[in-house]
Amino acid sequence: EQHMDNQLQQAVLAAAAIKKLREIHQNFVTNLATPAIECPEIGTLKGSLDSIECSCLERNIVVLSRPIVRDKQIRVLEYDFVTQWKDEELSVLRLYLQPGGVLTRDPLGNEKLCDFNNTYIHRIILAALSESLLNSPVYAPIEG
Repeated sequence: EQHMDNQLQQAVLAAAAIKKLREIHQNFVTNLATPAIECPEIGTLKGSLDSIECSCLERNIVVLSRPIVRDKQIRVLEYDFVTQWKDEELSVLRLYLQPGGVLTRDPLGNEKLCDFNNTYIHRIILAALSESLLNSPVYAPIEG
């Protein structure tokens, strides 16, 4: 009985956490949708509620988002920047949206990238993305 109550409580907390993250996500993509100070020479970044479209260094990038668990609670939204490479999906960059609205490079929230409402958010994300892309197999010389 006690165990069941605990499970139920966990589930309710998880649902509430997802709802809260969804709201932060909404604010984040609304911010991406505003005509910002962009960097067309590097790429584009546009957000809607269902998807974030992105191109960087002339590559199309799909951005997948999902809530993730930390310390047994759903706490963070992960954004996975994925590109097609040799018939595979290659994860180029992962960013994390913390409950306070800060984008970080790690799920724990230690490596801060910027706030979700930073005026230069397009530029900041695209710069991080291009750095990751340039260090990825996509642009690496073929060995041998």
